[in-house]
Amino acid sequence: MSRIIGITNQKGGTGKTTTAVNLAASLAVFERQTLLIDCDPQGNASSGLGAGRHCLRHGLSDALMGRVEMGNVIVTTELDCLRLIPANFRLHRAAARLSAAPDGHRRLRRLIEALPQRFDYIILDSPPSLGLMAIVAILASDWLLIPTQCRMFAFEGVRHLLMQVSNLHKRYGRDIRIAGLLSTMPEERPGHRPAAERLFRGLKEDVIQMEIPRDPLLGDAADSGMPALLCDIHSPGARAYMRLAAALIRRNQLT
Repeated sequence: MSRIIGITNQKGGTGKTTTAVNLAASLAVFERQTLLIDCDPQGNASSGLGAGRHCLRHGLSDALMGRVEMGNVIVTTELDCLRLIPANFRLHRAAARLSAAPDGHRRLRRLIEALPQRFDYIILDSPPSLGLMAIVAILASDWLLIPTQCRMFAFEGVRHLLMQVSNLHKRYGRDIRIAGLLSTMPEERPGHRPAAERLFRGLKEDVIQMEIPRDPLLGDAADSGMPALLCDIHSPGARAYMRLAAALIRRNQLT
């Protein structure tokens, strides 16, 4: 059975798409069959794996609107074990139609369950908001991974997100669990460590708690349309996401 992990945070600039791309690539390097689904109309995860947003023939929007079978919008990547369902601005129109459709919030989950090809991991990159596509991605997920900066406003955003997840559980009956909380772009300055400790405080013991270091290569690799490990697998950012992938694999072997 596929492990469906949503990468989500309503705030922008938290490293959400960077996490989605590099975690998916890391899982693939560990020879886990992995599918990354880009649920953001900006299509940055698609670009981060080399799929041009403006020249896509088909993408997630076409599957959601019933124009194309979900399996037919899967594209290959530079990694043998990694596949991608890309997105672009047309996803805005698909989201508008979903909002008017009966049970439209659950359509992505149903499409994933009907995929003919089985994957070990399915990673969902959601928009930096709590709009419809973000909710669709959360409801399609079994687990959530939340990247956030160690700032007070970021902490408040995480608390708000967790409240929204609880509300979605009550409304739709979906048991969505937190897989991990990532401190992205930490600052080596006085006061940072206590801030990180506040971020992780109160989490259950089985929730992955990890810092992703600042690494210019993460941005440079995204600009080149590839995950960081294809540029330098020994870079700090690539190594951190490999550790994250290994932690998820170990966790899933125990459950």
